[in-house]
Amino acid sequence: MTLQVITDKIKKRTKKEFYIRAKEYKSTYISVIRNQKLIKLSLHKLFLNAPENIIENIVNFTLKKEKEDYIEIKKYAHEYFSKIDYSKRIDDTKLSFIGKTYNLKQILENLNEKYFNNLLDLKITYFSAKYRKFSYFTFGSYDNTLKLIKINKILDNINVPFYFIYYVVYHEMLHHIVKVKINKNSSRDVHSKEFKKLEKQFPYYKEAINWEKNIFNKRRKNGWSF
Repeated sequence: MTLQVITDKIKKRTKKEFYIRAKEYKSTYISVIRNQKLIKLSLHKLFLNAPENIIENIVNFTLKKEKEDYIEIKKYAHEYFSKIDYSKRIDDTKLSFIGKTYNLKQILENLNEKYFNNLLDLKITYFSAKYRKFSYFTFGSYDNTLKLIKINKILDNINVPFYFIYYVVYHEMLHHIVKVKINKNSSRDVHSKEFKKLEKQFPYYKEAINWEKNIFNKRRKNGWSF
């Protein structure tokens, strides 16, 4: 078993007490806590079937926290999450896509037909966000494991032009097409050159970007209510 293999390798290289556990964490895939007496390693269960080279990376990172090992671990985890599909876990009855002004499902279907040949099998919903700081503001997001697009409820407003909310949904759909890449320095390349090229093909791209800039400048002064 992978956990036992890791444990054996660790104990051959240190006299410290060693504890290891693996489960399906929501946001963490590896965590190491070390002090003078012990080492605690928490792993996402995705590593339970990891190949030998990744096991060695985990062992080395646990003992030394070398950046090179972390990069390989991160690449392996990223590859795993890019292929996994948790969309069946979604309760469709809890999705909120019909707003007072915009029906997100209709927008998604229109864009899918016009630009993606109806090839994307995605779900969409509104979400309500609490804004504590301006820098945390987001119009939309995409969860690759759930195949779910989330659009900020604040955009369901008659003062938001149709082309902007269409652009936001289109942008999130592109995240399903153009996968996030891990760079050599372990950073995530979310909006690659390929992504930006496809994004600019949206007919109202310039109008959407200009509207976004204007609204950001206004809301910095006046808050986020339209």
